Amino acid sequence: MEKNAITSVIVLDSSGQVLTQSRSLPPSQNVYLRPLPEFNDAPSELVESDWRNKPYLVSKSPVTIQGKTVATVIMFTPSEPIRTAIESLQRILIGVTITSSVASAVLIFIIAKRITRPLVNMKNAVRLLSQNKYNFSLATDGKDEIAELSRSLMDFSHELKHYRLERQDFLAEISHELRTPITYIREYANILRAGAIQDEEEKEKFLDYIFDASNRLYHLSDDLFELVQLDQTNYRIQKESVNLIALIQQAVDEFKLGFAEAEITLQWNPPKKRTINGFIDPVRISQVLVNLLENAKKYTPAGGHVEIKVSELPYAIEVTVSDTGIGIPEENIHQIWQRFYRVEKSRSRAHGGAGLGLSICKRIVELHDGSIRVQSRPGRGSIFTVLLPRP
Repeated sequence: MEKNAITSVIVLDSSGQVLTQSRSLPPSQNVYLRPLPEFNDAPSELVESDWRNKPYLVSKSPVTIQGKTVATVIMFTPSEPIRTAIESLQRILIGVTITSSVASAVLIFIIAKRITRPLVNMKNAVRLLSQNKYNFSLATDGKDEIAELSRSLMDFSHELKHYRLERQDFLAEISHELRTPITYIREYANILRAGAIQDEEEKEKFLDYIFDASNRLYHLSDDLFELVQLDQTNYRIQKESVNLIALIQQAVDEFKLGFAEAEITLQWNPPKKRTINGFIDPVRISQVLVNLLENAKKYTPAGGHVEIKVSELPYAIEVTVSDTGIGIPEENIHQIWQRFYRVEKSRSRAHGGAGLGLSICKRIVELHDGSIRVQSRPGRGSIFTVLLPRP
């Protein structure tokens, strides 16, 4: 047997005498030097397995001849290498566990930072929005929920900025529109009150000025009330089946005298078909017709021509109001739907217009799921087209 073998082997005869051994053992191990019984059914026996506290693992194996044990082979395996290997393995496992824990913590921190940073940025963005500040940007790249939320917040920011700027312009325009007639009323009233005008004709003229200014205030407040109503999210139009030919005829009858006095031809040739029904709010659509006819009369000079038509398309009912008036410059066409916008401000004020009519028309048509557009050339006139869904 090799002298440098880790395991020590001792062979005993049946009486317990040592026949041979690979190396000497400490006296403390002599307690295991006992032969197996002469008749032993077990091929081998582990007599010491406590590798944690004992220096050796001890096993016995019989040498049998014709079923009789004639010798016992005892093997002593040092337990120190086992303990060393297990301790090394434990140290490796502890190191791996610590490394994994640290790596996991770092990874979790990075992931958490990546997730929470956009949320923190969004929180700061909301705080800025509450302070009417819009100079911020959010990362909107990606397809996850956080990127989608960032895009929604940026869209909301742009809409809110537009709304607040529009509101500021709206309030400034209202102040201006109110201030002018109120100033006229106040100044003319003061003159009359002071008795500075003695001539009755002159007094009558001043009273006419006051009446015109107050009339402008009345129409302005009426238009503003309409806009407030129509802009309400819960506002509902009252739709019903209405013959548009009859509705247009009613509007034309109301304007005949006014157009005749303005020396403008108003042409209306009802279609041969007596009925074109639309599912509409008759009061609101009448308001659109009146506004378009009023604008056509206002911006068409004497000797001009205004025509109104209605026809059925495969997908909609089309109403057009065309005139041979002053027209609208191409660069101004997209602005005419804005509140308080006037192509010719002096002409509009002279006729009592505040620039709200077309905004109201557009909103009414949109509430009917329809559309309104204009074609115009300066000096050639305009064509306003209203499309309403067929029932």
